[in-house]
Amino acid sequence: MSLPEPRATTGDQALQAIITSPSDTLFATDFDGTLALIVDDPAQANADQGAVPALGRLAEHLGAVVVITGRPVRTAVRLGGSASPQACIR
Repeated sequence: MSLPEPRATTGDQALQAIITSPSDTLFATDFDGTLALIVDDPAQANADQGAVPALGRLAEHLGAVVVITGRPVRTAVRLGGSASPQACIR
């Protein structure tokens, strides 16, 4: 697998830190507009079909993977396609 080429020194330093110590890495992403498209009805903003499994695979290698949202946890879990909040917490 090839890695992206950082465009700045700070990006290169960050990539090296992740490679050197992935268990110390926190990956955070927003829900609306990142994992799910922005839609007129927020209740219909389901996560992209491949997003949650990809985050799960990423979580196997990093210290933490988090999704940032202003939604209640149960709503975010439902829109993400998981059965329960406990399934998302490790």
